[in-house]
Amino acid sequence: MSECIDLLPLDVVLFPHGLVPLRIFEPRDLDTVSRCLKEESPFGICLRKKSKSKSLMDRIHHVGTTCKVVDWGSLDNGLLGFLIQGKKRFVVCDVRLEENKLWAARVKMIEDAPGDSPDLPSEFQDMADLLKKMLDHLKPLYKGEKWLIDDSNWVFSQLAALLPLDSDKKQSLLETDDVLTRLHSLRDEIRKIGLL
Repeated sequence: MSECIDLLPLDVVLFPHGLVPLRIFEPRDLDTVSRCLKEESPFGICLRKKSKSKSLMDRIHHVGTTCKVVDWGSLDNGLLGFLIQGKKRFVVCDVRLEENKLWAARVKMIEDAPGDSPDLPSEFQDMADLLKKMLDHLKPLYKGEKWLIDDSNWVFSQLAALLPLDSDKKQSLLETDDVLTRLHSLRDEIRKIGLL
């Protein structure tokens, strides 16, 4: 079953459970975030494509993530900054521009099957150790956040969000359904950048 959500096409890939700071300067994007804050409703984020197509569907990747704002405030440069947290993955079925020029999408949520977030297998303990080191340096960002270091999906999402991977690689990881496949792929990327 599909549902309608507000949508932001951005140059960022958001993962479920992941925290991402956003600087908002486009009035349209600010309107979307403000409306969702007021209504306490989630909005979706999709990675923007480098397409000049007139078709809105051709200008975004079709798998994105819903999110909520967990903190916000003014930045030194006068822009508004938001800390958002990913919630659920979705597939975009259709997208339209509303009269106020905000994006709205009809999406189908990707439900995790029972058992989709198993305990982290011991072969990925090195990834959990790396994540702990990273989080120790980011404690202010993760204040009040429960660390689920034994949970496969949580470890994957936090690492994928924090690591300096290009957007296309992050999008590919987001679109992969099986968590163990995602962990194997992510570990390969971590090894390429020399962190494991």
